[in-house]
Amino acid sequence: MLRKLSKGQRRNIAHWAMEFVVVVAGVLLALWLQQKVTDANNRSAALVSEAAIRDELDNNLMILVMQNVVADCRRERLEVIEGMLEGHSPSRVIPGPLFMTAPAVPKHPTVYGFFALDVSDTAWRAAIANGSVNSMEPERYRSIADIYSTFDQVRQALATDREAGNTLQILSYQATLTPELRGQLTKSYFTARSNLGLLTEGISATGVAEQMRSLGWNDRERLDELIGKAKGDMKGFGFTLKPCAKPFVNPFLQQQS
Repeated sequence: MLRKLSKGQRRNIAHWAMEFVVVVAGVLLALWLQQKVTDANNRSAALVSEAAIRDELDNNLMILVMQNVVADCRRERLEVIEGMLEGHSPSRVIPGPLFMTAPAVPKHPTVYGFFALDVSDTAWRAAIANGSVNSMEPERYRSIADIYSTFDQVRQALATDREAGNTLQILSYQATLTPELRGQLTKSYFTARSNLGLLTEGISATGVAEQMRSLGWNDRERLDELIGKAKGDMKGFGFTLKPCAKPFVNPFLQQQS
């Protein structure tokens, strides 16, 4: 058919065909470049999200560090509470501060409690919501999700621990222990004892640090900073840990046995 066309017509068709090829190639190149930009933006968003997740987990890890510091003090207080509930204790007076002294002595000392610390998962939820976790390797995603699952247990334990502490505070008022009240207090005592075991033995700060290290996050220096800040804050407010408290230990300097 092309043979029947004049030389000029054949030249026009060739020109149009070339223009078509150029246009298609341009569109494909633009789409390829757009995808490259999108991929780069996704990688950048993933890096920002991982940095926020990493910092969030470091702060969560400090809760376990603090638990280890005051664990023996809380354990001793639970023994006192047990004696009071079973009638073995010669006195129903709470023996002073729980794990640290303060400049002002409260009229009713804390019977049982912990620092006002909360587990956070804001960065993790944000990364899921904005889709930045989609660029993570599946195994890496699962590893980070496992750590957050562990801290979900910590969050639940802290919540029930606060409830138990609020109930046990009744003991500071030397109220008459009716059978009903004794039952409530005994239930709170066992909740507190179970949580203490979970937060100091069941969930190990060193174990979480090893999980983070396997992700390439050896945050020894960051934990040193957080520990130093905690010490500075306590000193600034005039708080002093009791002798029953243990030294602060950076979990990235330990190996899980």
